[in-house]
Amino acid sequence: MRIAVAQLLTRACDFVATTERMVMLSERASAQGAELLVFPFATLTGAVPVDFVSYDGYALDLWDALTYLSQHVACPCLVPYVQGSGIDALSDAALVRDGEVTPVGELASPAQRGGHASGQATSGVAAEGTFTINGVRMGMAYSYEDIDQAIDANVSLDVLVFASVYGFALDDPGSAMGASLMENRFRADATMLDAWVVGAGSLGAYGNRVFDGASFVLAPSGELAASAASFDEALIVCDVDPSLTGSLPEALEPELYNKPLHLWETLVLGLRGYAAQLETTDVVLALDGGLHTCLLAALATDALGPTHVHGLLTCADERNVERARELGEALRIDLRQAELPEVGANDAHLAWALPQAHLMAWAASLGAVCLSAEDKTFLALEVSVGVGSCAALLPFGDVYRSDVMEMAHMRNTISPIIPASCFLEMHVPAIEGLSEAEGSAEACLRRVDVTLATHIEWARTVTDTIARQGMPRVTQHVLDRYRQTEAGRQGWPEPLAVSSRTLHDARLPLGIAWADRQRTQEERLRMDQVASGMRHGADASVAGAAAVERMGLELSGLFGNMDTTVVGGALPEGVDKAAIERSVEDLLGLLQDIMQSGGVEGHAEGLGIDGPFGPLTWGGPFSEN
Repeated sequence: MRIAVAQLLTRACDFVATTERMVMLSERASAQGAELLVFPFATLTGAVPVDFVSYDGYALDLWDALTYLSQHVACPCLVPYVQGSGIDALSDAALVRDGEVTPVGELASPAQRGGHASGQATSGVAAEGTFTINGVRMGMAYSYEDIDQAIDANVSLDVLVFASVYGFALDDPGSAMGASLMENRFRADATMLDAWVVGAGSLGAYGNRVFDGASFVLAPSGELAASAASFDEALIVCDVDPSLTGSLPEALEPELYNKPLHLWETLVLGLRGYAAQLETTDVVLALDGGLHTCLLAALATDALGPTHVHGLLTCADERNVERARELGEALRIDLRQAELPEVGANDAHLAWALPQAHLMAWAASLGAVCLSAEDKTFLALEVSVGVGSCAALLPFGDVYRSDVMEMAHMRNTISPIIPASCFLEMHVPAIEGLSEAEGSAEACLRRVDVTLATHIEWARTVTDTIARQGMPRVTQHVLDRYRQTEAGRQGWPEPLAVSSRTLHDARLPLGIAWADRQRTQEERLRMDQVASGMRHGADASVAGAAAVERMGLELSGLFGNMDTTVVGGALPEGVDKAAIERSVEDLLGLLQDIMQSGGVEGHAEGLGIDGPFGPLTWGGPFSEN
């Protein structure tokens, strides 16, 4: 079977323009003999679901777009999409061909289809089962969990299509898809499944998440059969032979994964895409002669071109001014000196706010977007209440300072545009006991960043973070500072997301008085017992909610079967009036609970109207009143 993968930049939910491009790509794929064309996850609908208020219209337009594709594509196509809204959104896909749109779950026989564990909606091979196209057994996966479930269930497959939902994350080699095959899991997945793995990588910025492409096809041996470049549109076509045993006749060599370079290119693509989403071509940024602002100017120039980058000189020190001008001239960007009045040593907030005001005014006159050079280490440990930013985007806001430094060294190997003196000024957050614990500024910074990453990206508790990092006193001080700066982060925009967990994702409840601490061994031994007791209570609550839902279904059936003469007339013979009154009271109470809780999950049978992706939210028999 010849399978193609199309990797293209799109605008989320631009159904008309995107479907026309998809049809053109299907014609190119068909001309190369493709029997199936696979599109990545974010191609048609983007990666961010719409809100529930807009979902009904979105669902109808999406169905029309899929129908259009089914009528015009030159070969069968697998098209992933986002269905549902908010936290209930799911990844799904449809096979479009010959005027028909068939969700992949409906392609599987009833015996092949999986179930929903614990009543929770799921997607992927375990939920949808396998399906057959041209005699080839196939399955869809959208996440690592989907792949794990297929492996654990020993699902029999010829081809697994992985339409990844993950944007690039520096701490997750799998998110780089085919660019990091030497480091990620997919070659091992292919051998454990004994199946071909077709990785379809989305491309571009959707919201603040960046996808880097790098689609690939792996043989059951784990060898690379075909690949697409990162950061560029591509169409790859590959012969997939389910009967193949042993090695490929001509396997490709996976590329070496250069993390700093890949991060840089991801940020370039993300900044370019984010500016396009804001419908602007120009950016304004502050230049103070420091490493971060110099690197940001280089990033913006690589992403948008020098004529679209405007730098405001905000430094007074002659050495910093000289470095900033040197960089600006090397990049050939537009420079302007900010006329800033002198402020006293005690007016730190004013010294921060005045350049911000100048940036906002300049950006407004140009129709440009303000950028800030602050990094994740700053946002985690150094922000303070009352000090915010006029920036619309923080390109480095999800990158730790030690990674920023590494990226700056990498960028200077391409062309030495950042003055060498910038690298001598490494600012390390002031953490009690840190300088005594480590011998150099670089080692201090690395310890701080690894401690934060262990707690934030790797989701380790305070106790586990201290156990992994050692130096309990220093580690505890880092984590205490992270918690104390939560209020200061409220005034900052979201960053370009290039990790598995941003500070916005990991935010703490504002104003919470409780804080975790290092736990003793005795406390840790009690945790399972406490968790077991709390789970028992939660299970009882779930059982009670299920009983209430069953009661609603029974009452719905009761009223659906009652004779219409009950309304405004005498009760039929044999009907217990008191029982009906009690049922009415119970039903009204149920409806009140539903309205106060914001609704129940799903719709009772007979309520609502079925759309192409399940019950639509409008069409129920009751108003908000």
